[in-house]
Amino acid sequence: MGGANISFRNIVKFFEADQRPVLNSVNLEIKASEVICIVGPSGCGKTTLLNVLAGFEQISHGACDVDGRAVAGAGPDRGFVFQKPTLYPWMTMWQNVTLGARVAGRRERQYRAGAENLLQQTGLTDYVRHFPYQISGGMAQRAQLVRVLLSEPKVMLMDEPFGALDYQTRLSMHRLLMELHGKHKPTIVFITHDVDEAVFLADRVIVMSQRPGTVIADLKIDLPRPRALHEMATPQFGAYKEEILSLLGFH
Repeated sequence: MGGANISFRNIVKFFEADQRPVLNSVNLEIKASEVICIVGPSGCGKTTLLNVLAGFEQISHGACDVDGRAVAGAGPDRGFVFQKPTLYPWMTMWQNVTLGARVAGRRERQYRAGAENLLQQTGLTDYVRHFPYQISGGMAQRAQLVRVLLSEPKVMLMDEPFGALDYQTRLSMHRLLMELHGKHKPTIVFITHDVDEAVFLADRVIVMSQRPGTVIADLKIDLPRPRALHEMATPQFGAYKEEILSLLGFH
């Protein structure tokens, strides 16, 4: 699959009902296949920035490019994983995860092998005939990941996708996401309020200011991959966490 390069240049975003910008002079370069986590105070524009990249929001000033092409709307090169699983209750798991492929006009023989492989990787093979009400929240998020990956996007946009999960399930999802990234290599832009989550997942953690949001720090996370959970107890991990919390105003 592989990833894409992303460029935000002097991004400014106003909403019509508010003369104060939600984003102000955001500059950020992301390399293909990097995992970027964005943290910042509530209301600082993290999700708005993600929506700009997805093509859901138009910018007021500046430029946003993916592989050198301006983002002018949503596209199949960018897959969005929402905070809550967007599964249709009247569809089986198989119908839900293959929905994007079917809407795109692909024949079953073109996507079946890929879907079966992803379902196996995510531990969902035995649940393809189940409906969403018959599975757990963690399984529903895994199904959403499968649906996005099956479309083979170069960029995965993730808006606090694990925030509503219990702690153990969240750790399992972290490990799964890193395994999937290692195999498929998309660029990942991940929004989170959880500093531990950001340090554990990211190649770089981007820290944003209070509104109007702008980038105040771009921290490279120099931890080995694949990452193990015990690294969260190391002094190096703790130092990254302390620096980010300090930048967020928690001294």
